[in-house]
Amino acid sequence: PNDAWAFKSLMLVCIVVGSVASLGFHFNVKFPTVNQSNGGDGSGSTYGSSSAAKSVLKWFKEYQLYQIALIYMSTRLFVNLSQAYIPLYVQVSLQLEAKYVATIPLTMFLAGFVTSFLMKKMNDKFGRKATFIIGSVLGIAGCFWIQFGCDAMDPNVKYYIYCVAVLL
Repeated sequence: PNDAWAFKSLMLVCIVVGSVASLGFHFNVKFPTVNQSNGGDGSGSTYGSSSAAKSVLKWFKEYQLYQIALIYMSTRLFVNLSQAYIPLYVQVSLQLEAKYVATIPLTMFLAGFVTSFLMKKMNDKFGRKATFIIGSVLGIAGCFWIQFGCDAMDPNVKYYIYCVAVLL
């Protein structure tokens, strides 16, 4: 309760930054016009023609669609759950001070931000699959560190948790 003002301020900053980024994205991304998306014949909407509807339905028969969906959803689930539960883990399990409840998720966001710049180079050098496997191994290493390496009684746990946050 004593830190409610800090969380309120942080929430408002996040909402403003997210809103500005979202608006910037929507105003700067150019989408193809109807004529460009259907071959330029000017016959109307892409989804209105029967051949376009058939090609969309054809995607649902591709097994790779479901593989990619499973991998993507698993990845998003891992990232979102680790982001949601790390503050509880820090506060309840490790019993660290309140400042860690804010700085650990911030470290996770910053590590993700920096990593996003490295992804293009890693994809070019190793390929998407290898890059995904490397990221998965790092995430699993963070989970193992939480399970076996983070002890609330260890005086250095307040430093280790930053390493875990970067791995996650």
